[in-house]
Amino acid sequence: MVQYTYSSHRTRRVEKIRKQRVKYPQVAKNIVDTSDIILEVLDARFLEETRNRKLEAEIERQGKKIIYVLNKTDLLTLNKLQEIKEKVFPYAIVSCINRLGIKDLRNLIKRVAKTVEKREKREILKDKIVVNEKGGDKMKVGVIGYPNAGKSSLLNLLAGKSAAGVGADAGFTRNVQKIRLSEDIVLTDSPGVIPEDQYSLSDKEKIAEHSLAGGKSYTQIKEPDIVVMQLFKKYKDALNKFYKTEAEDSDDLIEEVGEQKRLLKKGGEINEDFAAREILKSWQLGKIKVGKNNQLRNMFDHEDVAREFAEKEQNETDYEIGEIIDNIVFEKLAHKELPIHIAELYAGAHPDRYDELFRILTTDKKNKFDWVDSSTAMLDLAKEYLKAGNLMKRFKSLDFIERDSIKYLKDLPNETLDLILLKESINSIENLDEFLKLTSEKLKEDSSLIATLPMTSSIIKSVSKDARFLHKRKDFPESETRELEEGEYFTMKYFKEKDNPQSGFIRHAELTQFYHSKEKIKELANKYNLKCFIGNWKIYTGEKDSDLLDYEILILEKN
Repeated sequence: MVQYTYSSHRTRRVEKIRKQRVKYPQVAKNIVDTSDIILEVLDARFLEETRNRKLEAEIERQGKKIIYVLNKTDLLTLNKLQEIKEKVFPYAIVSCINRLGIKDLRNLIKRVAKTVEKREKREILKDKIVVNEKGGDKMKVGVIGYPNAGKSSLLNLLAGKSAAGVGADAGFTRNVQKIRLSEDIVLTDSPGVIPEDQYSLSDKEKIAEHSLAGGKSYTQIKEPDIVVMQLFKKYKDALNKFYKTEAEDSDDLIEEVGEQKRLLKKGGEINEDFAAREILKSWQLGKIKVGKNNQLRNMFDHEDVAREFAEKEQNETDYEIGEIIDNIVFEKLAHKELPIHIAELYAGAHPDRYDELFRILTTDKKNKFDWVDSSTAMLDLAKEYLKAGNLMKRFKSLDFIERDSIKYLKDLPNETLDLILLKESINSIENLDEFLKLTSEKLKEDSSLIATLPMTSSIIKSVSKDARFLHKRKDFPESETRELEEGEYFTMKYFKEKDNPQSGFIRHAELTQFYHSKEKIKELANKYNLKCFIGNWKIYTGEKDSDLLDYEILILEKN
């Protein structure tokens, strides 16, 4: 039989933790038994550490539906987020502290609810399971998760009120709480539970691991200096950056933080216990962020943000850019034998463009157009725009692929693609060297990549027509400029209305991009034997009298 341990700031002493081993695990198990759908709330920074494999196995055994809720995603790099998205399904990406992704999760719950064939009639009454013949009238959604993973905060946001108690200490929730999400759906929260095979009362390394993941609160730890030592081993640079120190070991860090915060004993000596707990408190509250470019966010993971941004693209300029690509594509495909295989990477929401391209594609049912994007929301919107535009025939050629574009290319056999399209998205690529190497490998002979180049200068102004630019995550005056280094990232905060900074920003619409110079693109193209053209599209096609806007493009040809 699997044993679990419940962690609570109320228990304080080890002896009381031992006594909790029967009651709270059974509550969590009861949640699984009496729910139709189970939300497992995970700390995205520590995916494996905060998963409860035993309860997941029980959910699978009972044939129940599970949704993995990836919380604290604002503390991840984009690469790390993409990595964990490939490990669990179905998932919802949320940040409770920033109130992101809640609408997406509500919608996902409703979609999964439609797939539940038989509703659970059992329910929890006074810590016991009873059968309620009328209980099947409502869809029951149980919430489980590791201590301090954010279950109560999530429930409050889903319910739109402070229905569940919220505390930074691990194990704040102490009993089952039921909250109505809608007329047909009831949410049930449970205390945080750590499986027995992961818990230790004496193993300092395991205690440290749970403390880093938030399973033991900084107020509970008996030897906080040991945990800070483990933290320092993994995140030395992040800790020194946060505290503006140059500590070489954890003892130095504790000493310097004690001095900064004036955490002193009588006589003026540093209170090392208080200083170590101060460090752990900042860590568990998410103040210390780790990883390169730790503020990078993918706004397109959230349906409401993605929709508002996609609507912004319904403008004359964006349509003209689509026409420009269409003109070049027609020239590139004119001599190609059918069937052909095309991919648009970082594709977004608008396959309702490219009239000429789809005219060619629909002439042969074996033609294939991979529409590749890592955002579920964007792919759903793409299908929506096709239906709204009465473009249902295009579905026959399109294959909507939810995947990171680099991983998509890696998974393809070599010499597969006749054409790669990048519309306004080359600056989404962080590792340009790897991308162009893959491009060379995956294109067939005499095939091409076509990309538009929205940014060709290393100099950025504070404000453009669409957005405000941040350099190193910081605003700078409109009267000034900043110069980007090769491969450096910058952030764009998008205005609600084009050419109108006074309209304010689309909430959470921040896009991180990477600067790639023309010289670097040419250098890497040459390295991977790709013929390179960068310049005005009208020069490339010879259509100098076209009424379409002047725009720079990149053409890479594999010869």
